[in-house]
Amino acid sequence: MLNEIKNNSYQGNDRELLYIPMTVETVSGSININMTTTSYLHQIDTINSISRDRWLPEQIISINTSHIRFDPVTMSEHNHQLEKVKLILSPNPIAQDSIIEIEVSNLYSSKDVSIIKGSNLIQLEDGSTSVNCIAGFCQIQWMITSTWQLDDIDDIHWMVVSQDTSGLETGPDLLIRQTAFNEVENDLEIIQFEAFDDENALHDWTDADWPFHIQSNESITVNGQVRFQGVSNNFILPDQARIEVKLQAVPPRIFQEAKMSGLMHL
Repeated sequence: MLNEIKNNSYQGNDRELLYIPMTVETVSGSININMTTTSYLHQIDTINSISRDRWLPEQIISINTSHIRFDPVTMSEHNHQLEKVKLILSPNPIAQDSIIEIEVSNLYSSKDVSIIKGSNLIQLEDGSTSVNCIAGFCQIQWMITSTWQLDDIDDIHWMVVSQDTSGLETGPDLLIRQTAFNEVENDLEIIQFEAFDDENALHDWTDADWPFHIQSNESITVNGQVRFQGVSNNFILPDQARIEVKLQAVPPRIFQEAKMSGLMHL
């Protein structure tokens, strides 16, 4: 009820005196009422948006977060400040199991961004990362690029937590998007694989003569496309992978039992 009365007071002119409805019943005598209220500062972390649903190697992803420390009575963040903010990526809801941690400190001066954990898995885009803080409010745009060492993750558990100048933390705020595919994907697959010599389609295993006989010094043309596993129309660049083609000899088949008769002289 107190919050409702306080909020209603903001609809018109601010008043020092607020009228609180109250019912008192007494049989005789008099009654004296004293009322005291106490409010505490609020600290809220929020993950606002993430630019990609699926994160592939060497792709930049943008994470937008906001953080506020404010007085719930005055609804003001003035005269309050935050000390640092940390972005956490984990394969599960436990922050201690994180694989990547990025921290921003000196929010109102140098705005230092550093990778605390997982420096082999990501790279910071320093020129694109932005930190904007006014009093107890901060807006951060995290820009990071994945490396090929960042292995498959079904669902990333995105967490963000701020700390005020007294060391208080109330987070982390947790976001799980539960995509129908791997949120991080770095596996590759070959599709539309074809191999030809001068006479046959060597890849056509449905042919009755398959596997085919190949003469020595014969040229073979191999075609195919390499993409990220399960990701249609997303093919790798020429310098992102090395392709190796192996040829394996298949011994001739014997469909009937072989017999030999004759005389052996010693």
